[in-house]
Amino acid sequence: MLANAAGPLVLCSGKGLVFVALEDDVPDFERVYAGITERIAPVELGVMQFVRRDSWDVECNWKVYVDNDREFTNNIQEEGVDICERVQVGLASGQYRAGRLCPKCEAGVWHFHQRLRAVYDA
Repeated sequence: MLANAAGPLVLCSGKGLVFVALEDDVPDFERVYAGITERIAPVELGVMQFVRRDSWDVECNWKVYVDNDREFTNNIQEEGVDICERVQVGLASGQYRAGRLCPKCEAGVWHFHQRLRAVYDA
């Protein structure tokens, strides 16, 4: 266990990845990730290699970016950044209330949540 300014760090590694927990009160890594290889097949994490890194400065939090970026292609990346920044302003206004996803307008996010629900229901 390592320490940082916020407290101890719990480090675990597996399949070529490093997992970091900022608190020491976390579930057992082996129990949580048991069977991950079978669940994500045919993806083999251990043989993946770094290909490239892309970087953009976007004035929104990571979740807004990820939720909205899935709807964009690289050809319209700048438009996607602009939309994400506008969404973040709206979220910060205090007027936004979370609700149900709209499969028609939020297809990527909806699909992800459906797959996640299927895994938890299994």
